[in-house]
Amino acid sequence: MAGPDGIDNLQAKQLANRTAFLKKQIDDLVSGALTAEYADRLKTPRKIEMTGDGSWNVVFDGSGNASAAMTLRDSGVAPGDYGMVTVDAKGRVTTARAIVPDDVPALDWSKIASGKPATLAGYGIADGASKTDLQNAVSGLVSGAPANLNTLQELAAAVNNDPKFSSTVDGKLAGKADKAVTLAGYGIADAVSKSDLKSAVDVSNSGKADKATTLAGYGITDAQPASPDLAALANLKGAAGLYVNTGPGAATVRSLAAGQGIAVSNGDGKAGNPTVALANTGVAAGTYGMVTVDAMGRVTAGRAMAAADVPALDWSKIANGMPNSLAGYGITDAAAINGNSSKTFSVANATSAAHAVAYGQFASALALTGYQYLPNGMLLQWGKTPGIAGAASYTGNFAIAFPNGIFSMTASSYLDTNHSEYFNVFVVSNTQYRITSGAAAAATAPVTWIAIGY
Repeated sequence: MAGPDGIDNLQAKQLANRTAFLKKQIDDLVSGALTAEYADRLKTPRKIEMTGDGSWNVVFDGSGNASAAMTLRDSGVAPGDYGMVTVDAKGRVTTARAIVPDDVPALDWSKIASGKPATLAGYGIADGASKTDLQNAVSGLVSGAPANLNTLQELAAAVNNDPKFSSTVDGKLAGKADKAVTLAGYGIADAVSKSDLKSAVDVSNSGKADKATTLAGYGITDAQPASPDLAALANLKGAAGLYVNTGPGAATVRSLAAGQGIAVSNGDGKAGNPTVALANTGVAAGTYGMVTVDAMGRVTAGRAMAAADVPALDWSKIANGMPNSLAGYGITDAAAINGNSSKTFSVANATSAAHAVAYGQFASALALTGYQYLPNGMLLQWGKTPGIAGAASYTGNFAIAFPNGIFSMTASSYLDTNHSEYFNVFVVSNTQYRITSGAAAAATAPVTWIAIGY
């Protein structure tokens, strides 16, 4: 009853054997030693991708459908705004640049609505014949011809209205052949004579084979014997499309279908090899000044630039060619310097309607550290330092640099402390100053300062 092979241990032993068998099967599946007949996914996922005008790829392991967005290939143009672009047949911008003066269209003659001359002389044309000149020339021809041939209509009728009468006559004569009684006599080379027909019949009868039931029986070596695959193709009965062998003796028909923005030519392969490309957007390939694009950045329409398309430019866009005188701008209501080296003028007293100086001469920055210009060039600057301890120094910057020099600078304590502080002020340069607290016992205090220069 007991023992390793006893009845009491039989069920446990059978369970252990089944567990060991199942574990080995699983280990063999994982290692690849055992091939699974059915699986819900591939052991090694596969990558499916497309290249060319766009890129797209997915990793597919058979566990479910896979999809991904296609990315159009860059056309070589940096993203941005352009005045002139070149597009291909698929509406993609391939080159782009800014507008230049030559891009502005020339006007058509029809745009000249008035003022056009009505005579040759009005246009200055000296090598053209007027109606009077033509009438005189025709009258000279008529006066020297017979009465029945003194008009163009009579001359044309005499030659049957043929503008190439001489060539016509020569051609008719050259097309005549001498009379003969044979094909060779008439120069006929594309007909068969009676002797040629007899020789052809004799040759065809001498090459007949004995009746047979196989390709080999007829000695045929350049034909394909029947097979299940050929029978499967025959069952398709000439259906248009791409024939795909789906297994031994099995075949079906497939075709390529177009997607969004994609054009497929000969998708069934009937008229030629299938091709996949970006669909045309309807715009002709070329260079346009104005274009319309869709959400995918493809040009769908284009046209030449019109005068109204040229944007109004700010004065700052005029980079060169600007005049440097009143006369250059055509200004007649201003006074010129006229060589006065001092560049001063006698002006009337200032009123609310006519200022004696320009407002821009009062440039300023009203801040804790700021400045104020006066019209005569004088510059006032002021500021406040951080706290300066006794016997310590602080070096600071003026709000702006004095263009020429500094007349004077002074400073005082910003706080009411123990009244023992005093300060020394030094002008370091036209851009910097230094303030030193003179007493070691002085309290730490900010300093306010003012400087005058030009």
